[in-house]
Order: sequence, then C-alpha cells, then structure tokens
Amino acid sequence: MKIPSRFLFVFCCVCLFLFEFASLLLSGQTLPKLTIKDAAGFEGDKGTTPFVFSVILTPASTQIVTVRWGTNNRTATAPSGDFAMGSGGTLTFNPGESSKTITVLVNGDLQPEPDEEFSVNLSEPVNATIRDMSGIGTIKNDDVQTKKKI
Repeated sequence: MKIPSRFLFVFCCVCLFLFEFASLLLSGQTLPKLTIKDAAGFEGDKGTTPFVFSVILTPASTQIVTVRWGTNNRTATAPSGDFAMGSGGTLTFNPGESSKTITVLVNGDLQPEPDEEFSVNLSEPVNATIRDMSGIGTIKNDDVQTKKKI
C-alpha cells in the first residue's frame, strides 16, 4: 500500500511541531514578555515635543521578536491636533536585545486646558507574549489662563 506524499509531509510537520512543543514544555522555557512604560511631559507652546515610551522584553530572547504598536485617542486626540496622527509601526528586537523605544510627537499650543492622555498599544507579538499592552501618555498643561479685567 502506497502512502500519498502529501500525507507524509503533513504527518512529518505535525510530528515536528509536537516534538518542539514537548521540548519547550519539558525544558520549562516560556516565551519572553513585553511591557510598555508610561510617558509624561509638558506639550510646550509651539512645535512638537517627543514623548518616549520604553518597551521592555524580559528576558531577552535568542530569537527575533516583533510587536506592532499604534496610538489611540483618550482625552487627548490626534484629530484635534494634540499629538501626531497616524503614529504606529513595528518594533523588532534582535536576539539579545531587551529594550526599544517608541517616540510620539505631541503638538504644542497656548490653550489652557486640563492634563490630557493618549495611549500607545502593543499588539500581534511574534516569539513573545504581551504582559502590559498599553502605555499612557500624559500631556501636562503648561499654559496659564489669564483673567480678564472688567
């Protein structure tokens, strides 16, 4: 009886996967974890101010690790001009690397307002898991409201 080559290929792939999975379980190894730190600062009166978010991988991996990131509105919104629209991308950790940074540009203004927040979210990790998926960016008010004389 001849076994189709396609079946043998699939069977070998499944066996290899199960072997690798069993080896991982028996060795006690787990995937490294990604964490993003919060960032805070003053927006300034004009131009842009960089808000830097640190992304930490623990422990460092022997494999390439990638994770996608993007910004989300909270009380600060990109459409109103609080921070740069369309911020997002992919971070790549090469073997042995344990930290990367994400920079989001915050737009300065002269308008007195309460402190505002936006978030930077991690998603779709490869060769890692996400422990903390959201870093909060706090834009602190640095504008003074003047009182009008009557």
